[in-house]
Amino acid sequence: LGFAIYWLMGFLTVTVFPMKKDRGITILLMVFINTVFLGFPIIEGLYGSEAIFAASLSTIIFNVLLYTAGVAQLTKDSRGSFSFRELLNAPVVAVLISLILFFTGIRVPVVIEETISTLSIILFDGLLVVPEEGV
Repeated sequence: LGFAIYWLMGFLTVTVFPMKKDRGITILLMVFINTVFLGFPIIEGLYGSEAIFAASLSTIIFNVLLYTAGVAQLTKDSRGSFSFRELLNAPVVAVLISLILFFTGIRVPVVIEETISTLSIILFDGLLVVPEEGV
């Protein structure tokens, strides 16, 4: 429901403030705000690390919508149409594989699990690095 309300607000914004280009980007930025970067530490601080799993479930919905409806919005905005094949992209495939592994209980080999875990730590820590002024 929240995504629908944000989408409506984005559509109303680009209607009230007419734009010749970047309509899709404006709507997309109003709908898909980054709540994970700040939200997860707050959730963990208030409810403990067990709550991160529940919060990550909403992130699955967020990512699927971003990489399907968001892609459709941007390609429609730039080309006037889109293909459903464009909706089958790496993030959507990753979510589908993750859901299959989770619900079937299939475990990936330890070396793959450790590699993904290490990469996620490196990537997250890399996001925390803020470049100096003028770089």
